[in-house]
Amino acid sequence: MLTDSRRSRRHWARRMASIVPILGCLFVSMCAREQRANQSGVAQAQPAADANVPLWERTEANAPPTILDGVELTPIDLAATQSLPGRLGAAEGASGTLADVQCLGQPVRLALWQYGTAEAADAAFESARAAIETPGEAPGWLSGKADGQLAAVARFADDAGKPWIIGGTGDALDAVAEAVSRARGAKGLTYPATADDWALAEPAKAYDRVTVFDPIDGGAEQYFRYSFIRFYRGHYAKDQAGITVDVYEETTSPDAWGVQSAFLTKQPADVGQAGYVAPMQLTFWQGPYFCRLKCERRFEGSAEALLVVARALSDALVVRGTVPDMTALISGIEPAPASVHYFHEAIDLSQHFYISTSDVLGLGNDTDCLVAKLPGEGRGPALLAVRFPKGDRAAKALGGLAGVVLGKDAVPEGGRFAAEWDPGKWTVARVAEGTQHDWLLASFGTPTQDAGEKYLGAMTERAQ
Repeated sequence: MLTDSRRSRRHWARRMASIVPILGCLFVSMCAREQRANQSGVAQAQPAADANVPLWERTEANAPPTILDGVELTPIDLAATQSLPGRLGAAEGASGTLADVQCLGQPVRLALWQYGTAEAADAAFESARAAIETPGEAPGWLSGKADGQLAAVARFADDAGKPWIIGGTGDALDAVAEAVSRARGAKGLTYPATADDWALAEPAKAYDRVTVFDPIDGGAEQYFRYSFIRFYRGHYAKDQAGITVDVYEETTSPDAWGVQSAFLTKQPADVGQAGYVAPMQLTFWQGPYFCRLKCERRFEGSAEALLVVARALSDALVVRGTVPDMTALISGIEPAPASVHYFHEAIDLSQHFYISTSDVLGLGNDTDCLVAKLPGEGRGPALLAVRFPKGDRAAKALGGLAGVVLGKDAVPEGGRFAAEWDPGKWTVARVAEGTQHDWLLASFGTPTQDAGEKYLGAMTERAQ
């Protein structure tokens, strides 16, 4: 149990935790600006050589690889292809390539078709609709079963306004949909010209991992922690009102979901795959995209206007991605979590659930983390899951957490420990070994040790 002096230090540390992320953002921003000033040009993208590259060094030269990087693209022979990929190309002026990729551990075959006219793309999309059994639909998006396989199809315009369709087939629909979503991102984005009475003032501008610090200096760092690729900004106007529309493209849909999980508000918005709206701001995620819309000044009906523009943007994005697979760990947990946050690095852990001012768990952008906050008075119970690569890092993380909860020299025995961190509030933690990863699982703030053990037992059963 905490002594009065340790409780006082912990209270001070919690207050400092709100300042540390701000100072970190300023430091990263200054480093990024200095590096950018010393660069003679933007290097070509290639896979990162180091899984834990510092934020201020994460430029185009070490950008995360996209799903099509290093993949052979084979021209499609229509005469030899009678399946869904071939049907998509049954239009005059269409040209297509095939790509065999791995996504979510599953093989997926992608067909990427470009069309000479929007009408040709529309006809091919209707052909795909006819080929898919009971297709699940959204504007420009189909998913279901075709030719004995699971399929997903996206029809969209690239950053030059040219019509494309990307179709994917495989044995797992989540993997197929995610692969199509990621491949769609590689073709760029065109904002819709209008959204009801709102008009795009000028074509949206795109920024890469170097130039992004110009429009959002001091705020881009949080997106880099989610495998950031590209940023778009556009402005919509109506009469004297304006809405700024920002789109952040991350490498994966789970990472876009993770960014959204940092922007939860009390009012959900029916847009994209999940959204939240406030009087002056709306955020949503969709596939590998996190979107943030802000009113440039307050005006009557601002929340409704944000939703109108956001839905037009959602229709242009088209794709539907997957949530982090780690959310399965808390499936069926009672009571249902009030909020769930997904992230990778220690600075985000401090923002979602404070443990220490230092990184006692050894987190990095090669770790996956989930914090679920359960309903309760004040600081209610919370669950933490951290997925590590195979090795000794999970055990070291358990030791680091024990040092905070039990005392500096504490050594957990048997890969677990339990203690009252605050009076009447238990912390229970353990290491779990999966087939491909190691896990640190912890519960905080439960009224009894047994309650914490029950939560961890359910999570351990689902840890792979």
